Amino acid sequence: NQRRQDLQNKISTLHSGDTSYRNEGVGLAWKYERMEIEMGGTGSGDWSEAQRQEILVSGKARGAEGHHINSVKAHPDQQANPDNIEFVKSREEHKLRHGGDFKNPTEGELIDRNERLEGINKERVFKNE
Repeated sequence: NQRRQDLQNKISTLHSGDTSYRNEGVGLAWKYERMEIEMGGTGSGDWSEAQRQEILVSGKARGAEGHHINSVKAHPDQQANPDNIEFVKSREEHKLRHGGDFKNPTEGELIDRNERLEGINKERVFKNE
């Protein structure tokens, strides 16, 4: 959570149109994804067991990409927000999220990654793990 706050503080000082932190959001979302899987969750993507294992070992699933749910150009303040990242299985699927052209803006509901982790943790406590 501190990393999220640090990034948000940096972004608030950027000049309009600066998208230099977009990859930070994707990287942070992968860390959340890994934590969720480590805690016994399935992750926010529709991952196979092999992909979940790959995420645990390498931190990512081969071929998968992080897609900014709300386009960085229209929402630069959300570029480093891991909640604004949806994982897609391929470059082609990523392009489809943009209606076939990466220049097309996208909008959607954020994924509350902290809430997902809290939910997994509550399940573990309930099961006494």
